[in-house]
Amino acid sequence: MKNEYADKISELFLKNKVMDFAAVQALFPNRSRSSLLRDLKALQYMTSYNSAGCYYTLPGIPIFDSDGIWRHNGAYFSSHGSLKNTAKQLVDKSLDGRTHDELRGKLGVRVQNTLLDLVASEAIAREKHNAAYLYVSVESDARKKQLGKRMEATALQVNPYITIEVLRAVIKHPGLQAPAIQGILAKGGSGISAGQVEAVFHAYDLEKKTLHTAD
Repeated sequence: MKNEYADKISELFLKNKVMDFAAVQALFPNRSRSSLLRDLKALQYMTSYNSAGCYYTLPGIPIFDSDGIWRHNGAYFSSHGSLKNTAKQLVDKSLDGRTHDELRGKLGVRVQNTLLDLVASEAIAREKHNAAYLYVSVESDARKKQLGKRMEATALQVNPYITIEVLRAVIKHPGLQAPAIQGILAKGGSGISAGQVEAVFHAYDLEKKTLHTAD
């Protein structure tokens, strides 16, 4: 059965792209709330993942970016649906994991509680890296690759002085792993962080070399 209201609503969305329910309701004052919701459901409407889902659009209107995100006049939509699903997808597909600040920058909203919920439900994992949490895949091989890529990226940001100081400490204390080397450097007042030490260890493949020396 043809739904003339759904057709009219569809035309409105094609014109406006995004509307909240109050705006739709104002244009159909004689249509009940429940009927309008049925009309929208028939159109397979989408809700924004920000502003408590108060913004609506219709399939075919959003032009999603490579991460499945579309923004329009302050309303954020995702091809993955909810904020929680979207955050998980961004973490899982990333080559080197994602920090909270990186996800917030991409999604446009704070996701701290969302990430904590995902970690608690074991949908994603997190690792301490360079004095911050890095959110990564729960799948073991994928997680290792993400951590490796992140360490490589961090190593590129480590200046030569830091690299020399870490390598010098490794030569003086063969067999010690990154945490112990960082402790020695910290006592000497170098100011070199654990993440920077880890990055140098990873860049020079020192984890395997020091383990071999210790054996």
